[in-house]
Amino acid sequence: MIVEAGIADGELTELARDIRKYHYAANALSVRILDSQRAATYDRHDDGGAFAEAHILGTVNKNTSLGIDRVEIRGKQID
Repeated sequence: MIVEAGIADGELTELARDIRKYHYAANALSVRILDSQRAATYDRHDDGGAFAEAHILGTVNKNTSLGIDRVEIRGKQID
């Protein structure tokens, strides 16, 4: 998902929680929230994904079989 670079932490948190809530029945979910369309779509083979990593603002990860249900905003776990 792509958002504006200057989005506030509170808005990112709300978005991430909404994503998790919408997909509550999923057994596995992995969503990255980025601030760059290019970072979301470029060929990661060129740099091993370093450019994309630099533009990740948040993640939503869930895997019921592994016991993972985590939201991170700007590198900090919020749940």
